[in-house]
Amino acid sequence: MFRLPLQFQATSNAFAFDKRWLEQPLPLADAVTHQAMAERCRKQNTEFTGREAWLGRIRQVLAGQLHAAPGLDGLAAQMNCSARTLRRHLHELGCSYQELLDELRFERAKQLLAEDHWPIHRIAETLGFSETASFRHAFVRWSGVAPSRYRG
Repeated sequence: MFRLPLQFQATSNAFAFDKRWLEQPLPLADAVTHQAMAERCRKQNTEFTGREAWLGRIRQVLAGQLHAAPGLDGLAAQMNCSARTLRRHLHELGCSYQELLDELRFERAKQLLAEDHWPIHRIAETLGFSETASFRHAFVRWSGVAPSRYRG
């Protein structure tokens, strides 16, 4: 395709061309479309950044309450919105309250299991499980292995 010598088993992959090609106008370039698309990208970036910041706030609030998760209504009240609004925002972010809670519990469980001095029943309590068996079942669902095997 490029009609150039090829070198195999090199330390890097690269190709080079004369920089004057970068100064050539694109044959199908349209300044109006470019401006519209650049503005659209800026707007989407702002929306994405705002949603990510909002999700970060939700995660932070919820992570501090894993021992007694507030439920969707309680979390919505802490976020100063209705449960319906919170549910809609989470849906737009591609997750649900339960998925977010499970993700945070799983992250924390892995941290606590890495500390050998934490017994499994204590980890279950810390994460808000009423029974150790419930925690074990959830951990197997999240990771595919029992907490004791994960630790081992």
